[in-house]
Amino acid sequence: MSIDLPAQLVGLLATVFSVSSVVMKCDRRLRLAAATGQATWTLHFWMLGAPTTAAICVLTCSRQLSSLATPRMSPLAQHALTGFFYVAFTAAAVVTWQGWLSLLPWACAMLCNFAYGSLQGTPMRKTLRVADGLALANGGVLGSIGAVITATLAIVLNSLTILKLEGREVALPERLRTRLLRWPRLPRLPLFVR
Repeated sequence: MSIDLPAQLVGLLATVFSVSSVVMKCDRRLRLAAATGQATWTLHFWMLGAPTTAAICVLTCSRQLSSLATPRMSPLAQHALTGFFYVAFTAAAVVTWQGWLSLLPWACAMLCNFAYGSLQGTPMRKTLRVADGLALANGGVLGSIGAVITATLAIVLNSLTILKLEGREVALPERLRTRLLRWPRLPRLPLFVR
C-alpha cells in the first residue's frame, strides 16, 4: 500500500463522510454526505496519481448533488440526466485511460449513476452495495487505505440498513452493540436494535 501520508490522511477524512452516508435512512442526507465524501475522494485519488478515479469522483459528486432534484423531475428529465452522466463517466474513463484499472471506477460510477438516478430506498442501497464491491477492489489495487476501509464498512453498513428498511431486526452481539452505542452519534440512529 502507498505510504503517502498526506494522501492517506485525506482518504481517511473522505472515509468519515462516506461511511456516515450509508447509515442514513433519509435519502437526502445520504446523498449530501456522499457528495461531500466524493469531493474529498477526488483530492485523495489525485494525490495518489489515479486520474481516472479522481475524474470519476468529480463527476460522482456532481451526480449525487443533482440526484437531490431527481424525485421532483419528470421521468423524461430523470432519464436525460442519467444518460448525460453515463456519457460523462465514459468520456472521463476514455480521456484518463490507464488500462484495465480504469474499468473499476467506471463500472462503479455506472452502477451508482443508475442507483441515484432511478432508484430509492432499499433497491438503491442494494445497487450501491454492488458498486461498493467494485470500489473495494479499486481501493485495494490503488493502495488506498481509506477506500478499502470505506468500501468494506459501506458493504456491511448498507447491508444492515437494508435489513432495517425491510423491517427485519438486526441482531448484533451484545459486546459489539454496547461498544457501538457508546459512539456519540449512534444511539440516535434506530439502526441498531436488539
